[in-house]
Amino acid sequence: MLEIVLRWDLKSPTLVTEGLIQQVSQLLEDVPHSVSHILGKRIYASEYGYYIVKDATLKVRLATNSVGSALKRLLKTSLGGAFPYYSSAKVFKPFSECYVLANENFGEQSVESIQKAIEEYYFPLAQQIYQGKPINYALIPVVKPYKKNIYKVELFGSEEMIVLANAVGLKVWHFGLFLYENSDLNLIAKLSQKIGGSRLESVH
Repeated sequence: MLEIVLRWDLKSPTLVTEGLIQQVSQLLEDVPHSVSHILGKRIYASEYGYYIVKDATLKVRLATNSVGSALKRLLKTSLGGAFPYYSSAKVFKPFSECYVLANENFGEQSVESIQKAIEEYYFPLAQQIYQGKPINYALIPVVKPYKKNIYKVELFGSEEMIVLANAVGLKVWHFGLFLYENSDLNLIAKLSQKIGGSRLESVH
């Protein structure tokens, strides 16, 4: 499973919207994946999403070990009048402690509802990705409020299922949430303070 990191030095303020994230997602074609928010230190609220100024970072995870042409297409992504000045692609290690940005509706779901969604989405996907390899189809996310609009997620299960969740994010009904690591907390905390409610749900 791969993680691609891109960084831009923006020449002008950039409005980040659901449409912008979808454009990035479409570049990845049919490979199961997840796309982070566009993160940075200078974030400003907008009715339509949020503005980011100067430095911008995007993380993309793919449920494959082959970068293929994905990185080449991503490197052609222009933001704020600039193309990425930095890129990396590496196989990432599974991580079970993670964080998601989501509005309060996410925290209102029952444990049973979350688990049902997990089994309906991840188990068939695992069969597709691992192509009949004997694995333990066990994945249980434990979700707890962390800060406003940030939830801590602990993943329990087999290594194969945890790394798959790391790659494609937390898919629970209409929520599709990128799983952030502890090292991302400062940036997502800044973002959560600038935008909230439905706007958080529309830009992941």
